[in-house]
Amino acid sequence: MRFIRLVLFLLFVSSLFPTEAAAQTSNRKPAPQTTFSRKIINGKEFYLYRIEENDNINSVCIKFEVEPEIIFQYNPETKQRDTLSEGHLLLIPIRYKTAQISNAEKIFNHIVSSGETLYSLSIIYGVSVNRIIALNPEAEEVIHVGDTLRIPQNAVEGPPIQSQDAYIYHTIAAGETLYSLSKRYRTTVESIVDDNPGIDPHHLAIGEVIRIASNNKNIETKETPASHPQAVFYYTVKSKKETLESVARKFGTTPEEILAVNKGRNLVQKGNTVAIPKKEEQAVAPVAEEKTAAPAHRRAKQGGTYNVAVMLPFMTDREADVRSSLYTEFYEGFLLAADSMKRAGMSLRIYALDTRGSRAVVDSLIGTLAKKNLDLIIGPVENADIAAVAAFARQEGINMVNPFAVKNNEANRNPHVFQCNIPHESLYARSREKLFEEIGDKSVVFVIDDSGSENSKSDHIDRIKTKLLQEGKDFVEISLGQDPYMETFDEMLPKATDLFVLTNATGRGAVGKVVAPLAKLKDDKPRLNISLYGYPEWQMYIKEYIDPFCRLNTTIFSRFYSLPSDAMAAKVQDAFLSWFRKDMLQANPQHVFLGYDTGLFFLTALQRFGNDFENDIESVAYSGIQTCFRFRRINNWSGFDNEAILFVHFTPTFDITRETLLTE
Repeated sequence: MRFIRLVLFLLFVSSLFPTEAAAQTSNRKPAPQTTFSRKIINGKEFYLYRIEENDNINSVCIKFEVEPEIIFQYNPETKQRDTLSEGHLLLIPIRYKTAQISNAEKIFNHIVSSGETLYSLSIIYGVSVNRIIALNPEAEEVIHVGDTLRIPQNAVEGPPIQSQDAYIYHTIAAGETLYSLSKRYRTTVESIVDDNPGIDPHHLAIGEVIRIASNNKNIETKETPASHPQAVFYYTVKSKKETLESVARKFGTTPEEILAVNKGRNLVQKGNTVAIPKKEEQAVAPVAEEKTAAPAHRRAKQGGTYNVAVMLPFMTDREADVRSSLYTEFYEGFLLAADSMKRAGMSLRIYALDTRGSRAVVDSLIGTLAKKNLDLIIGPVENADIAAVAAFARQEGINMVNPFAVKNNEANRNPHVFQCNIPHESLYARSREKLFEEIGDKSVVFVIDDSGSENSKSDHIDRIKTKLLQEGKDFVEISLGQDPYMETFDEMLPKATDLFVLTNATGRGAVGKVVAPLAKLKDDKPRLNISLYGYPEWQMYIKEYIDPFCRLNTTIFSRFYSLPSDAMAAKVQDAFLSWFRKDMLQANPQHVFLGYDTGLFFLTALQRFGNDFENDIESVAYSGIQTCFRFRRINNWSGFDNEAILFVHFTPTFDITRETLLTE
């Protein structure tokens, strides 16, 4: 809060004493510095940097990759000040003479979406969290959906300083089109579309971010003549992927000439009829397309036999253990789903490939995959293996499913990767959104186990407290270390009737220490309405704590949960026993159900949309036995995250229900 007050004070002072330029033109700001003067002092070379609005020591240090002590050493006057004075010149020693930082202060805007965090944005854009905070100090405490964050460009001219990122990021402004952007960045519309498979070429949304290959600035563009032939013929656009440039190339003309005969309107949209300038030497038939098409098996195949590879560490070269047995059960559940699809008329050829927990084996398997004309890859498991297979999948244009790894970032950069487990940061961020909807007018109570063992949820709890404070909502905190039986409850909340209880407890013993006094409180005050909010880990204690969970109207959020009363779950379990003559291993999650849900969803997508189903997958939501799927591209150039979150409710009537939270 002290930080917030300091920022507000500085804003107040700046409003009282505006700079001369600001007084003359209040809406104009000096352009950020992108190049810097140099000065040699006593044989040492320095940059001369003019301090800008919102600069602080941290942001300057990040910009030039120096420590604060270096700034203070060559600019001793700054050490005595709480803030930097706008317009003051700093001497910055040039540590790397070959480094070119012409793009160091170029930024683009990002509008925060549901579930995004500073960490996830740092992964998406390849910049550190500190660099984002340096440009957005207010974001250090909390960010909200709809906030606009200033993100530093990571693409640089010359030898990169921090990153090998080869892209420039651009925020779409009103009136911009792919064609205008292709001219601005000296590239082609097709190149932009290829680098951003998630965009609609004809309807760019203001505020969305796209990436453009930074080396395109060297592409030569041809000047087009001002005049154009008057004779035209007409062409009906057949695909939503066609663009002004692709149509121009198809008919041997230019985008400018097509625009000229269509009164300046870009009519290249599926189903539209477009006038094409007809030259005397040109036949009506289109010229040959450039050979840039995807591999033959990626041409939206629908029907026929689909080839699917399942790459998992089955460990068939050694005695089975629990881990390899669980992966085998996943595959067996996948086969049950495949059988259901075959009964529905789908023809499948499935390759089970044992990675054996060896990167060398994975590399050898990749060498054989190209010969199998694959339409889908499921797996593998380890991060290094996922990266290798994802690179192959991208090269061949094959969709790849990551069903297990949570801490994996391939989906952030590969448009063919499907991340089945919502990342940890997004899971908790989206659960908090649901939590605040549920709080309403209830009295919020934090029951904290401060024994020292329960601290993994401290960041989650702190973020909730911060938002409550920002919204002016009171809460109380009860320490189980000081009050294990919650005897001070009446003193803290004497008139409470509806409680919303949050805790940091995740371990079995800690959860017991929380629910026991709450259950007693409910017994002593039967008219008191209590809602307890728990964590995914609590699923492992349901049998033990089912009674207090129900009495306390408990809600648990998770990536997966199978209802005991689910008829389909019982049917799959019976089929598993019939097929494989064994009981399912007790695990959380159940891998047979995981394999069945994954198989049924993705095989249905193949059958329904063909092997380029990534173009249509966002329209499909699936509520499975144990896992729900709703995939969204993480950004315009990425693959897909599963954004479905499950909320399991234990009601006072001793019913268990499951609610799926989906992004609209």
